[in-house]
Amino acid sequence: MSNKWNHWTTGDINAALAKVKHQHDPEAARNLIECFYERITEGEGINEKLLLEYVHHAFGLIANNKYSADQAFGLKRHRGQRDRPDTFDRDMAIAAYMILLWRKGWTWIEAKGEAANVFFPYGEGENATETAYRIYRIGLEPQTSEFLESLLPKNAHVKPPAQTRRGYKPPVLE
Repeated sequence: MSNKWNHWTTGDINAALAKVKHQHDPEAARNLIECFYERITEGEGINEKLLLEYVHHAFGLIANNKYSADQAFGLKRHRGQRDRPDTFDRDMAIAAYMILLWRKGWTWIEAKGEAANVFFPYGEGENATETAYRIYRIGLEPQTSEFLESLLPKNAHVKPPAQTRRGYKPPVLE
């Protein structure tokens, strides 16, 4: 075996899984499968929780949505899915930015609007901003502010809000 995937961290595997589940990315799916296969074959440690999450996601698509196995595991697009631009890095940055703003005391609505202004022209994109936060917040919320700041583009400056509402929690979006 080539140990091609030895350098992948749990974070890398989690990122590939998120791409498969939300971006319909066949390349990420193939990489994820190869990584798990190599680590199992070599007897290396694997993150069983992430493997189970991947298999559970695929089985759900097969059982409930009548996807083929290739479609469910992300290797082929389901009928009606189009090639979409890769927004993974942008969406991760949006979620990180919103979390950092919230930590500085911004309200949910203010943080969403500010993120839309920074990441989209003319302040459009509040729906995409909300979706990015909903998808990536669980993995990013426990991270340090320094790590989250490393995901941001140069034009995203985290500053305190004009007014602070202490104790406000953003809504949980399911």
